[in-house]
Amino acid sequence: MAEKTGSSEHDELKADVLVALSSIEGVMVWNHPTGMGQLYKTERHVRFGLIGSGDIIGAAFGRPLSCEVKTGRGRQGEQQKRFQKAWEKAGGIYIVVRSVEDVIREISFIR
Repeated sequence: MAEKTGSSEHDELKADVLVALSSIEGVMVWNHPTGMGQLYKTERHVRFGLIGSGDIIGAAFGRPLSCEVKTGRGRQGEQQKRFQKAWEKAGGIYIVVRSVEDVIREISFIR
C-alpha cells in the first residue's frame, strides 16, 4: 500500500534518519527520490529513480544499504517488497524505518 500520511511528516522523518545515519562512522547515505516530473518549459514528463527502491540509499560498514521510510499506517507496496527481496538476495541491508530509533537499533546489529 502506498504512503497514506502527509508528505511533510514523511519528509521530516526521512531528513532525521539521514542526519542520524550520516553521524555514524562507517555509514554513508543520501536521499533517493523516485517519481515523475515535467521538464522545464516543455510538456515532456520524465521518470527518475528505480521504482520500489528505498527512500534512502547508501552503504553501512562495507555493505549496500536501502531504507524505506514509512509513517502512520504506511505499508510497503508490492514493488517495494520485490526490491527488498532482490536487494537482500544481492547481499544488501534493507530496513523499513518508522523512527530514528528503529534505524539506529537495526544498524547497531550490523556492526
